[in-house]
Amino acid sequence: GNSEFSTPLIALVGDVAALRHRSSDSIRRTLYTGLGHTNPEFIHTPLIAIHELVDKRELIASIHRLHEYDYLLFTSRYAVKYWFATFKESGHVLTKTKIISIGNTTTNALKEEGVTIIIQVEKDDSYGVLDYFCTHPRGKRILFPRSNLGLEILPEGLKKLGFRVDLVTAYDNQPSVNPLRVNLDNI
Repeated sequence: GNSEFSTPLIALVGDVAALRHRSSDSIRRTLYTGLGHTNPEFIHTPLIAIHELVDKRELIASIHRLHEYDYLLFTSRYAVKYWFATFKESGHVLTKTKIISIGNTTTNALKEEGVTIIIQVEKDDSYGVLDYFCTHPRGKRILFPRSNLGLEILPEGLKKLGFRVDLVTAYDNQPSVNPLRVNLDNI
């Protein structure tokens, strides 16, 4: 029927409506300290920096042995980026090795590298990876490219399940040199 409001109509409901009379300086903001910042409303100051390896000998050696592995496990887009950059330089091709991905971001990075057959675990964390491997034959070999600061929960969990895991550093994860100084009162 008839309405005193024209369309389209935007209605602000809830806590955000109470902010209408406040200056933008007084509104608390969100601090984002990770990489890959895309939200303009966040204050972004990455606390880490990702770097290509200076010494790639171990990485290259693992690529030469790729045919020995049953699984190639990726848990970050950066591992994908730097492993594949070195892989492409090596002139090797992907073999029968099954490629396992931890989540959508990592899977999308694999697709960008031209990988078409990707097994993405159901739950996108270390426990999801362990759940996946719980249902597979023990004794298989896994190549796990990751950062120099990777945690031990996944390699140790996979070893306890009976898999042979070879870790290889694909990239360096270092503290940010000059992080933006932020007034935390407004965060």
